[in-house]
Parts: sequence; C-alpha cells; structure tokens
Amino acid sequence: MSISLELLLFLGIIVLGVVSFRQDVRTSRISNVWMLLALGYALVVRLYYILPGIEGLVFRPQSLVNWVVSLVVAVFFWRKKWWGGGDAKLFVCYVALIPSSRYGLVYFSHYFSAFLLLLSTFIPAALWIMWRARRELFLPSAGNVASVPARTRRPWQEDLRVMAGFAALFFATHWLAKSLGAYVPLLGSWVWLFYFIISKGLRRLFRVHPFAVVAVWLLSVVGMLYSAADVWGILKPLGLSFLSAGVFLFLSGQVFSAVDEHLTRVRAQNMAFAGWLFLGALLVWFSRDILFWLNWLRGIFS
Repeated sequence: MSISLELLLFLGIIVLGVVSFRQDVRTSRISNVWMLLALGYALVVRLYYILPGIEGLVFRPQSLVNWVVSLVVAVFFWRKKWWGGGDAKLFVCYVALIPSSRYGLVYFSHYFSAFLLLLSTFIPAALWIMWRARRELFLPSAGNVASVPARTRRPWQEDLRVMAGFAALFFATHWLAKSLGAYVPLLGSWVWLFYFIISKGLRRLFRVHPFAVVAVWLLSVVGMLYSAADVWGILKPLGLSFLSAGVFLFLSGQVFSAVDEHLTRVRAQNMAFAGWLFLGALLVWFSRDILFWLNWLRGIFS
C-alpha cells in the first residue's frame, strides 16, 4: 500500500480524533456531520486509489467483511449500553479509516481485524479506571451485606472462605490436568478463562454456601489420592493454588470494578470515551512499529 494513501487516511484519523474528543469533552456529544464527513473521506480516498488500479487490494473482501462485522459489534455494544451511540459511530469511522496494512496483530484472518481496535481502546481505558478506582481487594456483595444484620457481618471470614474455595478449585484442576495428561495444555489455556467468566457466580456460591467449599476440597483430595503423589508433590501445588487464588481474585475483582464503573459513567453520560477511541486508533496505526521495538528490546535482554 502506497505511503500517500496511508498518509491521507492518517490525516483523517487525526482530524476526526481531535474534533470528536473536543466535542465529547465539552458537550458529551459528537456531531454526526463530522462522522459522515469521515466516512465519505475514507471512501473517496480509497476509490481514488482503486479506480486507476494503483491499489487493487484496497477493497479486499476481508476489508468489507471487517467493516460490516465492526458495524454489527458497534450496534451490539450500543444496545447493551456498553458505550454511547456516538462512540459506536465513531468506532465504525475509525475502522473505515484504518487500512489493513496498519494492523500489527491480525485476528480472524483479517475478517475482523478491528478486534485489535477494541482491545487497544478498552484495555487502556480499563487500566485508567482501575487506577482511579483503587478499590478494596475484596468487596462483599451489596445484596449479601444488606441481608445480614450489622452485628453478625464478618466480611473477612467470607473473604477467606472465597479464597479457600478458589484455591480448592485450582487444586482440583491441577490434579484433573495431571490425570488427563495429554490435555494439560488445553486446560492451561481455556479453563482459567472459563473460571474468570463465572467468577462472580463462584464468589457468591462460596460466600453463601460453605458446603460448596468443602465439596470442592473433597474432590481435590480424591484426585490427589488417585494420583498417589509424594508429600512435596502435594505441598507445591497446594501453595501455588492459594497464591493463584489470591492473584486471580484480586485481578478479577479489579476488572469487574472497572467494568462496573465504566458502565455507570457511560449511562450517566459523564465519560468522554471518544478520547479512548482516538488513543486506540493511534495504537493500532503504530502497532507494527510498537511490536518491532518490543522485539528489538527483547532481543537485547535475551
């Protein structure tokens, strides 16, 4: 792809980013006129290069599918109130302005390259919200706190029970993976993601029902006896299970706190999300350069 084409599209991103961020901060609204101009500008620039045959791959099928999928995802996020209507339209505009050659990481064989734009937008925003939130390590459920009399509340005991439950779960997973043998890589890559998705439900289960913690520990003991491990083979995964449970609960709690605060700000219309979309677009545009320098630094220190 020619440098001139990329330069023209990059200028469009800069203008749209600055204007949309300024409008979002001042009025919490983004003018539809500017977004229509951005879409028209992206279309005209691409047609200017494709019609003479200079850039025959500007409108590849993957690019069109990527834009259509991005439109569906933007509408879905808007319907779920994960961002505002202006943010959804702004996301579609950035997808139209970013050529496929600028994606440093490719997802779904270019049929949804914009997934990198989602990651580059939401991850920095989540880190910023988590830094500002500075929540406690463990936060008891509001429903549980309200239902328990003040004189009988013991949140630290509930937190220890939750940690013991997750430690038992990780301990049982270790023995299950060990007994399955060949399926250890599969467990290592997907089970933890599954636990994260259902972690809110597991927190409530372990906090309200102590027998659930006991049941998981019994399952761990059965798996441990079945594997007939020595003392060190038991103590090592046991310690790692408690350590993993603490880290897992802290990180998952922070992530969910950031998500809740983001949704609260979006629904209250007091979060200027256009700036994060602009940052995400810039990170995607320079993603190849960022990866190059990261690999260069890794080569120096390796």
